[in-house]
Amino acid sequence: MGFYYGMGVGVAQDYAESAKWYRMAADQGNADAEYILGTYCANGFGAEKDEAEAAKWYWKAAEQGNVDAQNKLGDCYAYGWGVETNFAEAYKWYSLAARYYGEKARLHRNK
Repeated sequence: MGFYYGMGVGVAQDYAESAKWYRMAADQGNADAEYILGTYCANGFGAEKDEAEAAKWYWKAAEQGNVDAQNKLGDCYAYGWGVETNFAEAYKWYSLAARYYGEKARLHRNK
């Protein structure tokens, strides 16, 4: 439902309603919902912009292996978005994401 309300598919687009549904899924540990909720918080979709809250949700998703969240968490630490700037942490999260992207690129190249 979060997707449908967020994109306005079959219903009127409503970021607040979308965020409500994503939060329900995120509260149950769904990594994709955690990542999207982080993006909503970072951009002020459905609620006030809150970079610290965004970083929290990115971290939860990143810990579960969500590559997009790992990359965004790297951004958070590199630029101080919602967390204190920490280049070692940024490198850690960027490196985890890069391993996936590097493997994906290697597999694509070998096709």
